[in-house]
Amino acid sequence: MKKIILSAITLLLFAGAASAADYVERNILRSQADEAKLKTLLIPDQKWVPFPAYGDRAGWDKVLGEWKDEFIARGEDALDYKWKVITATDYLTHDRGGSQGDANASMSSNVMKIIDLFFAELATGQGKYMDQLMNGTFNMCEATSWVLSHHLYLQKSGHYFPQSYDNAIDLVCGDVGAVMAWVYYYFHNEFDKIEPEISRRLYEELDKRIMTPYLTEKHFGWKGDNFNTETGHLNNWTPWCSVNCLEVFALCEKDMDRYAKAAYMSMESVDKYLNNIEGDGCCDEGPSYWYQGPAKNYEYLLFLNWITGGKVNGLDNPMIKRMGEYISSSVIGNGWVVNFSDAGARGGGNPLVIYNYGKGVNSPLMKRYAAYVLDGKDITVPRDRFIIRMFYSLLVKDDLKKETPELVMEPYTWYPETQICYMREKDGFFVASKGGHNAQSHNHNDIGTVSLYYKAIPFLIDAGVGTYITKTFSSQRYEIWTMQSNYHNVPLINGVAEKEGRQYQSKQSTFNPKTMTFSVDFAGTYPAEACVNSMLRNVTLKNGVVTIRDSYSLSESKKPTDFNWLTWGDVDIKTPGKVKITVQGETVTLNYDAKRLEPSIETIVQDDPPLQKVWGDQIYRVTLRERKAATKGAYTFTVTPR
Repeated sequence: MKKIILSAITLLLFAGAASAADYVERNILRSQADEAKLKTLLIPDQKWVPFPAYGDRAGWDKVLGEWKDEFIARGEDALDYKWKVITATDYLTHDRGGSQGDANASMSSNVMKIIDLFFAELATGQGKYMDQLMNGTFNMCEATSWVLSHHLYLQKSGHYFPQSYDNAIDLVCGDVGAVMAWVYYYFHNEFDKIEPEISRRLYEELDKRIMTPYLTEKHFGWKGDNFNTETGHLNNWTPWCSVNCLEVFALCEKDMDRYAKAAYMSMESVDKYLNNIEGDGCCDEGPSYWYQGPAKNYEYLLFLNWITGGKVNGLDNPMIKRMGEYISSSVIGNGWVVNFSDAGARGGGNPLVIYNYGKGVNSPLMKRYAAYVLDGKDITVPRDRFIIRMFYSLLVKDDLKKETPELVMEPYTWYPETQICYMREKDGFFVASKGGHNAQSHNHNDIGTVSLYYKAIPFLIDAGVGTYITKTFSSQRYEIWTMQSNYHNVPLINGVAEKEGRQYQSKQSTFNPKTMTFSVDFAGTYPAEACVNSMLRNVTLKNGVVTIRDSYSLSESKKPTDFNWLTWGDVDIKTPGKVKITVQGETVTLNYDAKRLEPSIETIVQDDPPLQKVWGDQIYRVTLRERKAATKGAYTFTVTPR
């Protein structure tokens, strides 16, 4: 099989766009209904909920199946839980340069215990967990903010300390809101039998923290209210926050006019997101962020389908299917995946999420890949802050067990709009290359980079990203080494690295399936002081050999060009013209012209837990430096087994 992800515009010559995707007025959702029509399609009084009522014991026994005992056990563990109080100094951790702050850990712990109690009570229906669930609900209502500490800049003041009068909506606030909305839907009547103030207060907090700001505030960038179609960019926040907010309205709002307005606003936001991203289906943030981007978008569309009885349906759109199938195309094997931007290099995926998406868009490829990830093992009972994922997992778990596992390994996959290319030879090399621009979501300056695997083992690597700290999402982001191009597999020219920003982009990228060659000119990713006129890279996979041909032209030569290669394992540069890399018993050789290039090696100690977990205690940067600086140069690097 061969796979090319193409839109009608990009069929010609397999040419990729020179910049980010243009804003395309697809309007997948709003083309199906305006606000007035949507109001007539929304199913009132939560009659759309595809799960049993609280008192339906037989219904919940059937839905939970063999998972019932696990849900009850989690509820038992939560009965003695001491609800965490978030202190002022917990929030100040962020301003004092810590990671994401102690406040986030406390909030997450409390939310997960609420979820444990919630499902345990649904599983038993005896009221055993009700008091502790009310404690958790009251604790959540008393918290000043549900927003993740390093997202508090969304407050109008921009202050990183929660203000009770300024209710922002971020990813986590939305997640918490959705969880608490399901708590309200299922248990407000039961709470009222004990103390009516608890459910009244919960509704008040959901309105204050989610519903009213969603309807009235225009400064949340993810909503797209002030979106500039020429320069703007919407990422995974848009579908993620939209589905959370829509859940709150669908489960709690009693005013149909207000509900319809909010639902239509969410359709506007998600349409803008889908209009803004590339139509080839590629997730520019990498596979691990697929779960927060395309998968969250799918969950939004699924939920919209539920609440309209299928009358507003985006699931049958081919673009949505392409966005889903990306996850199976980006798999190397042995738990490794292609990782660009902030994505991690390891992770086979969540089979329940993949299967449910595949079922919704009628993709046998995704459903079989989900079974491949499961690999015949028992399905792990989900425990997730994304409560909609836990709910729909209940609906598909039995079907997943019956699915035939298969990982389709295609010779190539080409995403021409995003400018990402994969090439693969069975039981041999897998190569991933990219063009594009340096303003992707969770961007690294990495245009032109090449990641290379042999027998599903990484050899030329993308390190990924370390622990998120204050600097990660600040103007100092590119002071972090993992974000810099000189710690990716691209040249350092005149001592100057690539620059971040939408204007720093490749001029063109193409893929020729006949010669199995990806080509990109990424001169435009370097700032003016690099003096780069052209920087052309051709990457070819043929007959068990990877060939990388680099040629450049400079207006001025100030320093020799460095060709950098990030790797790990045992690295030997002693033999002139050869860099031997051995990982997990396999060896590949990077061959170069020793007469013109001089090798050196830098050891990069890995003491950051996320990076250390993937790569061990150290990785290496091999630099092949020109022996003589020049304004023009052409070099060929080949990678061979042994």
